Amino acid sequence: MISTQTIEQVLASQRKRLLGRDLGQPRNLGVRIRKLPALHSHALIVTGIRRCGKSTLLQQIHDGYQDSAIYINFEDPRLAGFNLEDFNRLHHLAGR
Repeated sequence: MISTQTIEQVLASQRKRLLGRDLGQPRNLGVRIRKLPALHSHALIVTGIRRCGKSTLLQQIHDGYQDSAIYINFEDPRLAGFNLEDFNRLHHLAGR
């Protein structure tokens, strides 16, 4: 179990890092990539071979939703041991 404070710190530091990062050349998929339809009952799954740009693509998509979405990298060592109960904390924090 991870404390709410730790999750808040991770979200803040990752958001700061993401906002200051050059996301490279935007994908040539038209307006759709910047503002996808709301996915209330579905998940967006991005698959591809290693190092093909999946994370960059998701970060570019997130850029169009900054006020209503979060991007979190679960490879952050501070999130080691993240479990099901922590998803409830994350959901609560994201709703603020």
